[in-house]
Amino acid sequence: MKNTMIIIWFIFTLIIARKCFAIKSSAEFSNSTEWDYLMLVQRWPLAVCQIVNASGHPCGVPPQTTGWTIHGLWPSNRNGPPPFYCQDTVFDMAKIMDLKEVLNIIWPNFYLKESEDSLWKHEYEKHGTCAASNPYFSTEHDYFQNTLKLNEVFDVQRLLERKGIFPTAEPYKKSVIISSIKESYPVNSCPGCGYVKGIGQVLSQSYICFDKQIQLVDCPECENECSDEEGILYQPLR
Repeated sequence: MKNTMIIIWFIFTLIIARKCFAIKSSAEFSNSTEWDYLMLVQRWPLAVCQIVNASGHPCGVPPQTTGWTIHGLWPSNRNGPPPFYCQDTVFDMAKIMDLKEVLNIIWPNFYLKESEDSLWKHEYEKHGTCAASNPYFSTEHDYFQNTLKLNEVFDVQRLLERKGIFPTAEPYKKSVIISSIKESYPVNSCPGCGYVKGIGQVLSQSYICFDKQIQLVDCPECENECSDEEGILYQPLR
């Protein structure tokens, strides 16, 4: 009887081990380093900080920031989850020191309790290591430098201003924001919004997508899409 119980326990343990291995293998497989397109995410600092402050985290717009900034460049997939942390490469500030002054203006950290380079470290290690499979972004320096170039060419603030859309205390219709973007870029791009209690729906981000040859393509989906049910506030920074 004792031997029988030992055998049963051994078989049970073996089954559990095999199931755990299968789950782990499946998780590793789903976390592929492959991606279909890149999403350039730009953000409006005031709205971002309104959303973040409402969640209880101190956020402030840096004094040198005068317009839209970069959130990140994110490798993404049309079907399935995006890849994250594709390499063990660690962010090294020394490699982008020549870009630091520009990054502090165009790609700054808003979180007051975090270090100056915390956003750059996060974006590079989470997204930049996956973009590195593309020759345009093969190094840390390339990732930041070429994302800055993309941001300069596809400047959402300049785009909106050309269509007569400026920061104001009065809300805009979602259709006005979207049509202004679509008239400038013949692809599906999206504004992103957040809701702040006591303020309303605020324009916080913009999403523009590119293929692997860095040509504009439709964004298949976007985070935090704006609601049609109320106006969109695009308020002055200061």
